[in-house]
Amino acid sequence: MRVLFAGGGTGGHIYPALACAQALKKELGEKVEIVFVGAEGGLETKIIPGAGFPLQTVKIEGFNRSPGLQSVKAAFLSINALFHSIKILKDYSPDVVAGTGGYVSGPVLFAAFILRYPIVIQEQNIFPGVTNRILSYFADLILTADKEVSSYFPERVKNKIEVTGNPVRPEILSYTGPEGDNNCLDLEKNCFTLLVMGGSQGAEVINNNMLEIYEDLMSTMRLQVIHQTGRRGYDEVLKSLKRKKERLPLDTKIRVYPYIDDMAAALTAADLVVSRAGAMSLAEITAKGLPSILIPYPYAAHNHQEYNARLLEKKGASVVITEKDLTPDMLLNNILQIADSEKLLKKMEEASKNSANIDAVNRFKEAVLKLYC
Repeated sequence: MRVLFAGGGTGGHIYPALACAQALKKELGEKVEIVFVGAEGGLETKIIPGAGFPLQTVKIEGFNRSPGLQSVKAAFLSINALFHSIKILKDYSPDVVAGTGGYVSGPVLFAAFILRYPIVIQEQNIFPGVTNRILSYFADLILTADKEVSSYFPERVKNKIEVTGNPVRPEILSYTGPEGDNNCLDLEKNCFTLLVMGGSQGAEVINNNMLEIYEDLMSTMRLQVIHQTGRRGYDEVLKSLKRKKERLPLDTKIRVYPYIDDMAAALTAADLVVSRAGAMSLAEITAKGLPSILIPYPYAAHNHQEYNARLLEKKGASVVITEKDLTPDMLLNNILQIADSEKLLKKMEEASKNSANIDAVNRFKEAVLKLYC
């Protein structure tokens, strides 16, 4: 059996495919061959080979919302990417093609449709992206994170939809290290732990607001912080913390990382998460049963991060603060309100656990096998 996965750009598009590929390998071993197709220079060029899977790349860029030279260039690259994808598919001859989103999945899956390969797409967000809405007409199966997603797909494709949830990496689910006892993160045991992250790229607005409140936060309660800044924000956050060092309590423990490779350890150690609202971040947060304060990225396509966040808020697992409403005081007050109330913390933890679908990776795997059979 041969399976080709297409998707990339962000961890949210990469990790669902990787989780399914790992599940297929675990079940079928040498009976399955897997290859990934991603974009040149994308995050997938580090993650996929690092996980032991072969990766082919095509050159492609996203379209700007306003017309111009960049859009012309993107259109030209998309046409080239389509012909390149046809060649890759002919060379590899897969039994199933699975797309998990991102610009690269468009030409690859359209090439698969032209060549009549079975297609499954997996949509992580509550509001589906434009690429997957277009590809839904050509797909044989559409896998979604929640039943609410189906209302945003065209009526004529709804008979193809299966609700599977978002596949979470197996290491996230299986990691059971003692809370706060992980050498790579240098954490204390039995200390309230706040995890701050802005997705795989980081978030400047989250970084800046956290820097504004660290002095008051650390003076008010005993806690430790794991702060993923993103690569672009890392140096600035470190410089700012050094300037504030004299005003912070002596026992301040703020661990700053540009990117957390061992997210399983960070999530297991955490008691509360401050985060963007990317679909896969939320899937991992809920898989660990964590309460969260979510600050959706307002410029995500069709504002899909707020759709993701509002669903968790409605279930009682999260507090949502839109970026336009966000202030340092509001963020500080929400962190303290949740951390100081054991009753509220437990209620949100329970809601988070109930929102998770930890069997999603197996459902994705079974969908791929169903198309093969």
